[in-house]
Amino acid sequence: MSLTDEHIPTRDEILTDIWQRLSDSADQAGKAWGVPVLSNQFRGEPTARSVVLRAVDSEQRKLFAFTDARSPKVAQLREHSAAIWTFYDPVGRIQLIAHTEIEVKSVGADVDHFWNSSRPESLHCYLGEDAPGTKVDTPSVVPTMSIQLHDLAGGRENFAVLEATIKELDWLALRRSGNLRARFHWTGEDWDFSWLVP
Repeated sequence: MSLTDEHIPTRDEILTDIWQRLSDSADQAGKAWGVPVLSNQFRGEPTARSVVLRAVDSEQRKLFAFTDARSPKVAQLREHSAAIWTFYDPVGRIQLIAHTEIEVKSVGADVDHFWNSSRPESLHCYLGEDAPGTKVDTPSVVPTMSIQLHDLAGGRENFAVLEATIKELDWLALRRSGNLRARFHWTGEDWDFSWLVP
């Protein structure tokens, strides 16, 4: 789909494009959808941060990101699991808002798989002595040069996976031929599709 394309895509074309973009961006921080904004509510206040999209499972409607188990967002999401992921491609000018429920996992075969299959340089941040957001007098840096997975064993207990199940997708394409917006709502068996006013 391009900005000059006057073709009105079908439900299936849009859905295929969404999953393709998500899959292409997984664990690729340089891709447009590789670093979405993850937003949630905590005690009546909005909170948001950028995360790296680590994996996608279109069959199960899942998105995955990693976090430090000591991070404030872990407690927030365990208390209130609803969260929104916002993706935007500034070149393709396509935005996706994914409404999800997040389960925070720090133990189990899935978590072990993600830990063991990740690049060591992506895991060094879990070696920090203090929890993310802790006030310190001077910044500390964990060197990443030549780090190996066995060097990271002490960080495994601080590693957690955010497993998000998508309930609804809000898709927006900004096009010279006319903006398009659509919603996909999961019914329990399939995606209920509707066009929306952009």
